[in-house]
Amino acid sequence: FVRSAVPPAPPCHIISSMEFVENSTIKLVSGDNESFELPTCAAKLSKVISEQIEEDMTDQEFPVPNINAKTLFEVVKFLNHYQEEPMTKITKPLKTSDISSLVQPWYFDFIKGDPDHPFDLEFISEILLAANFMSIEPLLELSGAAFASQVREKNVEELKTLFQFEGELIPVDEKKIREENPWALEAPLP
Repeated sequence: FVRSAVPPAPPCHIISSMEFVENSTIKLVSGDNESFELPTCAAKLSKVISEQIEEDMTDQEFPVPNINAKTLFEVVKFLNHYQEEPMTKITKPLKTSDISSLVQPWYFDFIKGDPDHPFDLEFISEILLAANFMSIEPLLELSGAAFASQVREKNVEELKTLFQFEGELIPVDEKKIREENPWALEAPLP
């Protein structure tokens, strides 16, 4: 079963040292064996896919076994849109937890996810892991910023609930966590 993320991406205008037909496409195959077609130049935003394309220009199908179809559909949607409107670079450290002030509206709506469950950390985590696995820097920045903005403003009890952590930390463990993550003790963003 092959499907394309809607809307289709416009023809790519970025030509690398490797020559390819402007309208060429490739298929990404999810871990649950669904295929998604997208322009080759859009797929090349992924360093992993770009390296595979350069190694074997004849291969038109690329497995991404660690990513399920639902998440891969969202990744393909991001890659297609990025060709049309590259995302504003997110400066770090974040100056605000308001993602809408950091990126264009389409990217804010994308990472916000389901309007009925905005900023669902499960959705953001899946996107973050996919971006990391496929080495898609702008998507990694966006999902990382969204995750950080959602977690940063929570107190210890809220975080324990969020991450379904049961039990108490012993003082030695708490001290180690505080030493390894000094950023977590900084004042919340305005």
